[in-house]
Amino acid sequence: QVVISEDIMLPSVWIQFVALVLGIKRVIVVHSNTEQFLVDHGMPWIASLPRRIMQLQIWLCRTHVICNSPFVPTLREWGISQKVHEWNPGVDRQIFKLPKVPRTKDKNRSLLFVGRISAEKRIHGLIAVLRELGPEYSLTLVGRKDDNMELPDDPNLVFLGEIEDRKSMGEMYHQHGVFLMASAFDTFGVVVLEAMASGCCPVVYDALGPGKLVKHGVNGFKWKTHSEAADICRQIAKGGVPEGMTEAMSACADSCSAAASLTTFQRIIEQVVSPEGKQG
Repeated sequence: QVVISEDIMLPSVWIQFVALVLGIKRVIVVHSNTEQFLVDHGMPWIASLPRRIMQLQIWLCRTHVICNSPFVPTLREWGISQKVHEWNPGVDRQIFKLPKVPRTKDKNRSLLFVGRISAEKRIHGLIAVLRELGPEYSLTLVGRKDDNMELPDDPNLVFLGEIEDRKSMGEMYHQHGVFLMASAFDTFGVVVLEAMASGCCPVVYDALGPGKLVKHGVNGFKWKTHSEAADICRQIAKGGVPEGMTEAMSACADSCSAAASLTTFQRIIEQVVSPEGKQG
């Protein structure tokens, strides 16, 4: 018997104590970085709470943690490395692949974001970059928009909503030269991998998953201020991506996707539930 919980906050704790009472032998938590979220939102006084909760779960409930690679070092610092299992998402390389025809130079002024259109994704940061770049640039937003999220009336800002057809999404990346991301809380950022696989240069805020995935100047670019992001976009618009970057992006997508198989996930689950209690 296995219980799978997706976070480390209080609801997960109750799930795991119930599992303990019922005699369920293993509990799995898919970890998200709640602690960093609390710190960045000005609540450092409770930022250590998730850590304490996680440690309590490990000690009392025989919890195992499956998480994205950026958090493996953090969890190992907490002294629970023997129960930390790494498994990252990948992308379908039949859909997300380099374009057959190289992009025209004007595509490098077309910026793209794919994901939930919400305050947590810092969409207004993307809009601030667009305004700093000026009218020669455009920004396309693809994803489900929160009801309370308002977008300005800007002819260079295009909101397409959610695109469910994955093949169409692969083509969407081909139509843009830059994948711009401002989120500071993404645990991994599979859309960054999709962009890389499709040859759309990722220009991401330097934090958490995307910040770990992107190597600045090698397979994309990282930024901390709107001005830095705008300068990078101007460089790409003027001269394209540096030589070898497209190949490096594609190679990164290949390696991550190869390690993201269901076989790998199954092996982790088998380790967790094995009678011998062997740890991966």
